[in-house]
Amino acid sequence: MKIAKLVRVTLVTRVIVDECATYQEIMELAIPKLSENLMDSPLESIDEIVDDTECPYTISDNEDLQNSIKYK
Repeated sequence: MKIAKLVRVTLVTRVIVDECATYQEIMELAIPKLSENLMDSPLESIDEIVDDTECPYTISDNEDLQNSIKYK
């Protein structure tokens, strides 16, 4: 039997920027580092794993997934 789970992660990274840096400039530096952190140490970022009670898994979810893979 399959069930749906939600995996919550927190990613934190440090970037060095000018004090007047814009949000966009900060994110352009942070996103590659955040991605690298997640790929290099994924288990360190996991905060919580809980059952998805709002949108539980159904057999049709699996059928929809199989159909989308089949027709790509």
